[in-house]
Amino acid sequence: MSVSVATCRDSDLARFMNNAMASYIHDMGALSKSVLDQIVAYRKPGTWLVHAEIISGRAQGRDWQTTTNGDIFTGRSSYGCFYHDMQTYVLVLRLY
Repeated sequence: MSVSVATCRDSDLARFMNNAMASYIHDMGALSKSVLDQIVAYRKPGTWLVHAEIISGRAQGRDWQTTTNGDIFTGRSSYGCFYHDMQTYVLVLRLY
């Protein structure tokens, strides 16, 4: 499976997410660990958070939602990125 819709300013993060989703699209624990392992192996500075969730059959807003006052969902953020489709939601953030 080739996923190319991760919304990231940082092409490394997009590649890490795409790599993980190609192998672990139905295992959120393995998917999030794979993304974080790639970030660490690439020696990206900082402390990172990776959240992966299967959202199929759940209503956005009522059953799940992420809210921010920043630019993470614009694709212009230097501190992370996200992927979202009708089945899977992945959020990658540099905490500090």
